[in-house]
Amino acid sequence: MGLFGKKTKEREKNVVKETIDESVRDDAPQEAQEEKKETATSAPATTASSVLSVLVGPHVTEKSHALATQGQYVFVVQTSATKRAVKRAIEQEYDVHVTAIQMTKIPKKRRTVKYNRGYQKVGKKAIVRVADGESIALFETA
Repeated sequence: MGLFGKKTKEREKNVVKETIDESVRDDAPQEAQEEKKETATSAPATTASSVLSVLVGPHVTEKSHALATQGQYVFVVQTSATKRAVKRAIEQEYDVHVTAIQMTKIPKKRRTVKYNRGYQKVGKKAIVRVADGESIALFETA
């Protein structure tokens, strides 16, 4: 059964290659070729919805405010978020330059309410360091 799946994958790859080759033909207008090349090589643009799908919100604690004085900010992010996605989202949302990111998983914790036992949600935190001289206004105190 594995042989049949392999051939269909190869056919799909060939079809994709043919469509890409047709879009960058020599007889096509020069402007159309440049547009196709730019769209194929450019990274996907992040939108407001993608920022919201990565960042859950700021993690507000005494320790996070102490880190904010050192230029490090703590955010709760989606469990599927990557460092690159978090960097793009924070740079776009807060207009700062991110120099380093540390990711930490928040483990589940057992909670009891009256006679019901359950678990607290699993999560992920990102500790973001911004460039010197920059800050995020959200964490500044009056």
